[in-house]
Amino acid sequence: MRFFTLLELKNLALKIQKRYKIQLLSAIKGRARLSSPYWKDNDPLLNDLKGYLETIDEIKSVHTTSLIGTITVQYSIPKEFPLERILKIEKEIDEIHRKRGDLHE
Repeated sequence: MRFFTLLELKNLALKIQKRYKIQLLSAIKGRARLSSPYWKDNDPLLNDLKGYLETIDEIKSVHTTSLIGTITVQYSIPKEFPLERILKIEKEIDEIHRKRGDLHE
């Protein structure tokens, strides 16, 4: 298994990251901590994002902290993780934000 770096994922999901001001706070192999000002004190949005992320087989656990607007994800991404899946995940995350009224273009 090849470690799919968060930098690679970040480059593929740059549009969503810019739109929702998602920042990578820390990353080690298999774990990432992300933040966004749109997640701070926004339990409904964080709960929806957590619920979706937990459906992805490669994500082992998700922890959210509404008070500071962070999501911590533990994951294991295989070498053959397809670009199409990444794009689908990006689309779903965008739709969750839009559903909650966060329409940032």
